[in-house]
Amino acid sequence: RGRGRGRGPGRGRGNELNKFGHFYKQAGALDPAHCKLSEGEVHALIRERNEYRRTRNFQRADGIKERLERNGVSIDDKAKEWRADGKVAGRGIDMGSCGTIDEAAEMAYKHLSSMSPRDIAAFWTIASRLLLKQSTRVGGQKDQFNLADKLEAIYRKTMKEINSYEARDLTQTALAFAKAMNAVGGTQQNRIYSKGSPHETLRTILFKQREMIFQSIADAAYPRLSQFDARCLPNLAYAYALVDFVPLVDDGSTLFDHVGDNSIPLLDTFTPQGYANICWSFAKVESFNPNLFEQVATAIRIADIQLATSSTTLPPDTIADKFTPQGLSNLLWAYAKAEVSYPILFQMLAAHIIKMDHQGSEPQFFSNVLWAFAKAEVSHPRLFKTIADEIISRDNLDKFTAQDLAIVAYSFSKAGVASPQLFTKVADHIATLEHLRAFKPQEISNIAWAYAKAEVVHRGLFDKIADAIITSDGFQKFTPQEITNVAYAYAKAGIKDQLLFVRVADYIVSLLDQKQSVEPLTLSNIAWSFAAAEISHPDLFEKIEDAIMASPANLQKFKSKELTSIVYAFQKAGLSETPLSEKCKEKLREGRLDKLRDAGLPLSRKEPTLVEYRN
Repeated sequence: RGRGRGRGPGRGRGNELNKFGHFYKQAGALDPAHCKLSEGEVHALIRERNEYRRTRNFQRADGIKERLERNGVSIDDKAKEWRADGKVAGRGIDMGSCGTIDEAAEMAYKHLSSMSPRDIAAFWTIASRLLLKQSTRVGGQKDQFNLADKLEAIYRKTMKEINSYEARDLTQTALAFAKAMNAVGGTQQNRIYSKGSPHETLRTILFKQREMIFQSIADAAYPRLSQFDARCLPNLAYAYALVDFVPLVDDGSTLFDHVGDNSIPLLDTFTPQGYANICWSFAKVESFNPNLFEQVATAIRIADIQLATSSTTLPPDTIADKFTPQGLSNLLWAYAKAEVSYPILFQMLAAHIIKMDHQGSEPQFFSNVLWAFAKAEVSHPRLFKTIADEIISRDNLDKFTAQDLAIVAYSFSKAGVASPQLFTKVADHIATLEHLRAFKPQEISNIAWAYAKAEVVHRGLFDKIADAIITSDGFQKFTPQEITNVAYAYAKAGIKDQLLFVRVADYIVSLLDQKQSVEPLTLSNIAWSFAAAEISHPDLFEKIEDAIMASPANLQKFKSKELTSIVYAFQKAGLSETPLSEKCKEKLREGRLDKLRDAGLPLSRKEPTLVEYRN
C-alpha cells in the first residue's frame, strides 16, 4: 500500500464521461416545482465541482454542492447520481424510523446484499444510538435467525468491504463502532447483560475483535487520508480516542501522525467542534503533536479576528461563542494535557466562560476548565472566582462526582487561588456522605493534599477520610505517593490521628520489607509527616534508613530538599546521630560548597538550615 493512493472522482470504477462531461447519471425527471436551475446549469455545476474535487479543493467543491442543494438538486457521490424531483439522490434504506436495534437489524439483514457502504455506516450509527435508549433485556425473535446471527452477518459484510469505503463512510463507521463499544463497555465492561440482548451480543462481536476492527479501518483510511475533509479528519481521530487505540501504519508511524499532517492545511475550514475534537483526541491517546496544537491555536485566533471584523452586533461575535461548553472544556483540557503553552488562547476562552450563563453548566465542565488552567499554570483569578461563586450558589453538590470534587479542590490549591467558602462547601458535602466508596485512592489523596496546601482545616472532612482509610478493605490500592500525601495533609493540618498514622506506617513498612521500590520524594515526605505530627514509629524510621543505606547509589537519587526533609525528620524523632542522618548532612554540605564554588563565593562550614519541606 502506498501513501496517498486515493482515487479521484470516477477513477478506478470503470466509469466513462457521459455526453455532459461528467460521471453522474440523472435519476427522475427535472421538476421545475422543486428545481430552480435548468438542466444545462446543473450539468455545468457538476462539471465544475468535479474539477475542484480532482484538484483536491474540497472547500470549493462543497460550496458548489451546497449551491446545487439550495436550488433543489440532490447529488450523491457514491451512487454517482443526481436528481431534481424533490427526492434524495442515492437514498438507500431508511432506518430512521426503527425504534429498536432488533428492527434496524431486521431491515438491514433483509437488504444486506444490496446495501452500500453508506447504508452500512448508517446502520452502525443508528445501532450505536439505539443502544443508549434500548433496554438491556432480551427482545422476542420470531423468525428463524436470531439477533446475533443478523448482527454477525452485518458485521462480516462491513469488514469484508471496508477497503472499498470512502472517507465519509470510513469515518462514520469508525465513530459508530467506537460509540457502540462505549455504550456496551467503556466504564461498564464488567456489567452483566441479559443473554441474547443487543448489548450482550454487540459486546461479544465488537470487543473480542476490537484491535482488528480499528486496525483494518486504519489500513483502509491511511492511503486515502488526502481525501478526508475538515469534518472527517477530527471525527476519525475522535473515534480512535474513544477506544484508546493508536494504530501503526506501513512506515512504522501512527495513523495519528498522518491525521495531524493532513489536518494542518485544512484548519481554516474546521468548525469549532472540529478544533476541540482533534485536540482532545490527540491528548486523550497521548499522541502529542505540538505543531498541530500551535496551528490550531493560530487558526482559532485568525477565525476570531475575521468573525469580529465581519460581525454586525455589539459586542461583536467571537469564535468562542461558536463552541459548545463541552467543546470549550475539552479544548482547554487538551492543551493542558499536551503541555502546549498558549496563554493567549486560554485568556481568550476564559473571557468567554466568565460571561456565560452557568445555571445549567455541568460539574465536569467546571472541573475540566479549572484543571486545565491549574495544570497549564495560566493565572486567571477572575475565572476561578466566577466558577467558585457558581458552585457555592448551588443548593447542593449531589451532581458532582468524586472526581469532580477532587479536581475542583486540587485545581484551586494548585493555582494558589484562595476560596474558603468553596472549600467549606465541598468539605461539608463530602463529610455528610454515607461513605467514600465512590472515591478512588487518588481522589482521596488529592482532596487531602488540596486542603493541606490551601491551609483549610475541616475536621469533618479529615475525620471522614481517616475513617474511610482505616476501615477500607482497599487500602492496598493506594500507591505509596497517594498514602504519603494523606499523611502529609494530616501533619500539615496539625491533626494527629494515631490510628491513621499507624496504618500508613504499617503499609510503608510492609512495602520496604518486601524490597519494593519507593521513590525518594515519598520516603522523605513520609518521614517529614511523622516528625511534623510528632508521632513516634521507630520501626518506620529504621526501615527507611535501611532502605536508603542498602546501597551507596540510593542516596545519590535524593535532591537537596529531600535530604533536608530526612535530616529534619530524623532530628525531630531524636535520631540525629544515625548513619543516614550523618550521610545526608555530609551530602548537603558538599552540595552547598559546590554551589558556592560555582558562584565564586567564600566557602562556609555552616550547617544547612533545616526547613519543613512541603510537597
